[in-house]
Amino acid sequence: MPQVVPSQVVQIINTLFPFTETQKEGQSICLDYANAEPLCGILYLIDQIPSELIHLKDSEYIDFKINLEAIRSAVKSFEQRGNVNPLKSLKGYKHLNPVTIVRRSLEKCPDEFSSKVIDELLFISDIRLRDSIRIDISAAEQAFRNGIWKASTVLAGSAIEALLLWKLKQEKPENLNKELEIKARVFDEMTLNSLIEISKTMKFIEQETITLVSLTKDFRNLIHPGRAIRLNKICNRGTAYAALAALEHVVNDLKSPTK
Repeated sequence: MPQVVPSQVVQIINTLFPFTETQKEGQSICLDYANAEPLCGILYLIDQIPSELIHLKDSEYIDFKINLEAIRSAVKSFEQRGNVNPLKSLKGYKHLNPVTIVRRSLEKCPDEFSSKVIDELLFISDIRLRDSIRIDISAAEQAFRNGIWKASTVLAGSAIEALLLWKLKQEKPENLNKELEIKARVFDEMTLNSLIEISKTMKFIEQETITLVSLTKDFRNLIHPGRAIRLNKICNRGTAYAALAALEHVVNDLKSPTK
């Protein structure tokens, strides 16, 4: 089933109930039985939005849920009693129709998954790189939720690789030359396996993390079909779990002030 995201529902509400874009406080608008079907459609779509995307402050979430249930109750009333009780604003919401409140709430919600891992990337000062890694992490977690194990595994591996490369580039050249006898010009040519070995030598990440990351390195390049066939390996729920767990450990280690 295709995933429904908040912005899509906002667009549908704009089409079905244009007043929600411009309704002002004190401007009372009621919806009657004739609106039962489009309201049903909106409720159905909202129920398909992954709960992780309903990302609101506590008070905003309460407003969203209360007004959403008001719409649900009105639809049920329309079905059972006909055009008796119109859908109007709830007490305390300044005459704003519940559909308007719900629309405004959804407008504040993201279309991509956020996570604790993503929120903790602020230690990377390079905004473009940070956003690029965030996109990979978000896509990996979203793929996991959708059961797309290969994409989740490979994208998590890609994020790990980018993080370890970033850490390597932060190190002073004299330290690298002394410990590893490598030069900056070869950084971007390194494989994940090489980055793991360097991270182990330089103690960028903990031994437990090294173990987890090592479990995922063989799956990082399975994005290439020929390699997957030659190695007779497939990605599954287990590889995706392992890759995402390794990713979280890498983030936790790299954000530590002692690293």
